[in-house]
Amino acid sequence: MSEALPMPWGKPVHWAEAIEEGPTSGAGELARAVLGAFATPYVGRAPRRLSVQAVRIASGLES
Repeated sequence: MSEALPMPWGKPVHWAEAIEEGPTSGAGELARAVLGAFATPYVGRAPRRLSVQAVRIASGLES
């Protein structure tokens, strides 16, 4: 997800985060965790950085 957030100094900040969500054992509820997040004033950097982090996260899960 990437979205622009207004900042007090006038420049928008683009925020992207990688999350995981899955069932908890026994409770039947969902748990959510942020695996990585990034904020930047430049629109192209947030999704690009997030894609790099997604590869890092996936590689870590495979180990």
